[in-house]
Amino acid sequence: MIRRSLLPLAACVFGTLSYAGMLPAADAPGVLAIAQAALSQATEVQLTDAEKQFELPTGDDVAAYAKFLQRMAEFQPTSREELLLYRKKAPLAMRKAAEKILELDKDEKSPARRMAQRITLENRGSEVVASGSTAERKAHLDQLVAFVAGGDKSDADLRMAMNFAINLEYAPERELAAEAYGKLGELFAASSVQAVSQRGKMLQGAAKRLNLVGSVLDLKGTKMAGEPFDLASLRGKVVLIDFWATWCGPCIAEIPHMKKTYEMYRDRGFEIVSLSIDQDRTALEEFLTDRPMPWIVLHDKENMGQHPATTELGIFGIPSMILVDKEGKVVSTRARGEELTRSLRELLGE
Repeated sequence: MIRRSLLPLAACVFGTLSYAGMLPAADAPGVLAIAQAALSQATEVQLTDAEKQFELPTGDDVAAYAKFLQRMAEFQPTSREELLLYRKKAPLAMRKAAEKILELDKDEKSPARRMAQRITLENRGSEVVASGSTAERKAHLDQLVAFVAGGDKSDADLRMAMNFAINLEYAPERELAAEAYGKLGELFAASSVQAVSQRGKMLQGAAKRLNLVGSVLDLKGTKMAGEPFDLASLRGKVVLIDFWATWCGPCIAEIPHMKKTYEMYRDRGFEIVSLSIDQDRTALEEFLTDRPMPWIVLHDKENMGQHPATTELGIFGIPSMILVDKEGKVVSTRARGEELTRSLRELLGE
């Protein structure tokens, strides 16, 4: 289901299961204006035909409304015009369909009713994260936990829960986000479906990550040349751990600033460890040949870049940067840009 994300554009989000087609992000500068212009040029007949798919069923057939919701949830636009039309028509139509199902179907275990409840919760979740108070967000989290606990913890439930918790973190509502990650993660981690259980463990890891400050970080891995690495070997230095990938634009955009700070503070005891999550080892090797990094680079070659830390720390988006002090204790879990510069000044001086 396409939804406007509250996540910052300067992040590559790979943990969620949201729509990621070949179209540019509709919230990117200028794209919406282009789409509106293109849509306005469409003929009346084309626009009418396109709008028909968003018309609600009539009557009191629960199955018809459920089928409509499922079709909307699986809708994949193939053009800017379709994307704009979906954003304009689908949310209200889906809300009305969900309300109709809740009015007609009183069976709490009914798949149709749960779908309608999920869509209602999803819409409400977007609203409270965008403009609600902390109390309203907490109340919604309680409703979400109760809903997930009362069902089969489906992939759709997981997608909704992940998006809500991640958006809370970036709201920012970090304390409540940690609670959401923990409670929802516990529910999904207990699933008998391996993929769902794995995501649940990532949610639990994200709760751990948000509470890392002040704790010693344990991290091991393998360097590009194959040597083992242990973060404990760098005690006595301030270390930046950078989760990144060659396909992540915002990650690459951070590199010049990282190099600048590395040159400034290396002699004072600053080190960087870049942990690549690239699945394509060849692409990573080619990137490092063209753009060598003067610091430590880790990659889990045997597991196609799927380092255990991405689960243990709930790394849903990259770049994700964690800064530890000389004692190995985490001082920041958002050490990017000016936050990194400020922290290094405090730890190592001007």
